[in-house]
Amino acid sequence: RNRLSTAWVCVLVLLVVTMCMAAKGERGRRGGRQGQGSSRKGDCPWERGSGSASELKKAGLAQLQAGNAQGAIGCLESAQGQLEEEKSLGLSSGPAFAQERGEIGVALGDALEAGGDVEGAAEQFRAVMREFPTSPLPPFKLANQHKNAERWEEAVELYKAALKLAPQFVNARVNMGMAYRGLKELDTAVQCYKDALEYAPDRADVYVNLGVALDAAGHPEKARDAYLKAIELDPKLYQAHYNLGVVLFESLKQREEGIQKYHDALSIKPDFPDAFHTLGTAHTTMGRFEDAKMYLEKAIALRPSDGRFVNSLGILADAVGDAQGALNAYRASADMSESPAAVINAAKVMNSQGRFAEAEQLCFKAVRMDPSYGEAYCQLGDVYKDGEQIQAALEAYQKGVALAPSYDAGFCNYFYTATFACYWEGRGAMVKKLRENIRRYLEGDDPLAHECVQPFQSLAYPLEPEELLEISRFHANKAKHRITALAGFKFAPLPLPESHVTVFDARRGAVSHKLRVGWVSADYKDHPVVKDLVHMFSMFDSEIFDTFCFALNPAGGGVG
Repeated sequence: RNRLSTAWVCVLVLLVVTMCMAAKGERGRRGGRQGQGSSRKGDCPWERGSGSASELKKAGLAQLQAGNAQGAIGCLESAQGQLEEEKSLGLSSGPAFAQERGEIGVALGDALEAGGDVEGAAEQFRAVMREFPTSPLPPFKLANQHKNAERWEEAVELYKAALKLAPQFVNARVNMGMAYRGLKELDTAVQCYKDALEYAPDRADVYVNLGVALDAAGHPEKARDAYLKAIELDPKLYQAHYNLGVVLFESLKQREEGIQKYHDALSIKPDFPDAFHTLGTAHTTMGRFEDAKMYLEKAIALRPSDGRFVNSLGILADAVGDAQGALNAYRASADMSESPAAVINAAKVMNSQGRFAEAEQLCFKAVRMDPSYGEAYCQLGDVYKDGEQIQAALEAYQKGVALAPSYDAGFCNYFYTATFACYWEGRGAMVKKLRENIRRYLEGDDPLAHECVQPFQSLAYPLEPEELLEISRFHANKAKHRITALAGFKFAPLPLPESHVTVFDARRGAVSHKLRVGWVSADYKDHPVVKDLVHMFSMFDSEIFDTFCFALNPAGGGVG
């Protein structure tokens, strides 16, 4: 009896070894398909048969966590085969076998996706979903794929399917909120995050997502409170500090407090490039150009391939009058990121230099990159307006305003052009919207807000004298901030004169030189405002005054 038992053991061992060798050959063929062109990177460090399916699964997950997707694929495919062998030998069965099979299948899908085989991963998730229709994990994984590809509707439906199977699945509720944000259904997104917090009230990251949705929905105070709660739950969550800085600086206009929160985020994560970038843009807005340059350069050093950072460097160069530096940065940004915003910024510089044909082509390029980008059409309108193609400008503005109704600068330039083209269609509604735009920045508490109507422009509009005065005061206050910052960055303070000279002194010959009067304007092109100015300049007594006109625009032009 002992000899018979020994013989059967030998047969079983031979059978297992033969099966392992056959499976190893099959795994080698599959591994070759997955790892084409990458030598043996896809091999699992474990050999099938040298460990259980559970151990191979753990090895695959470890490979995946270490960033070796191909190694993870090899281990998990081996785990699948090993599990089937264990089942055939009666070593695994029932619910434990089903759970292990499902976990290995989902992990293999994750590994395929990490290795760049998105379609293979989707097929793997679908296979697991067919085999285990009551598991919420496969629809969740498929929903994540749709979310990452910005297929928002498909993502929402699959998240709903996962939640129907497991209402307490917090991550499915959080990610469904992200999908609703992609659909611009912000109130629904907010509710998703609130529902998630019902199941996980101590999840700081959920409060961060809630804050993002609240701020986007126009509730900055509630967003601030959500970020503060996240920081209370996890003081080391640097994203919460950073996002709180954004809502304070951008939405609530609490500039210094916002800047401090960016620094708080960096104190937790010193190599956080987005915080350096946002500090750079914040200091550009504040007119602190030296600091802005330092922070932007740090951001670029940490993430050189991010076109947004280079675009912001162009905005800084533009702010200090370095048109060529700005143009170079915008072009580099557009090449790096295929960003239509960077292309349009380059078009603005070209337009300011009077290079209308080049600016027009850049606008066309931005439209090809994103046909729904309303600002591109509005900038095209600026190019046509400045190039005196008024009808083409009106048509471009109309497209731009329709696509981007909240872009105030585009609408105001459209209104300005329509006024001088005597285009009166819908004039009443346009005047109403113009007044709303003006009131929005005049009544705000941000002295650096973008004003869509300049004082000279406002003279041509049907506004009350009190409104004209408010516009001029706002513009002068903003100019004071800008000039102070620019002078500190680029110019030495001008010395005060030792004595004051009046027109009366000049008339009675008390001084030996003429009074010199300087006028500064964006340009002196042939338009109604400049024609009025030229008439006014002619009224100065040339025996007493020397009059100088400075155009801020290098292609400022001039009239006779």
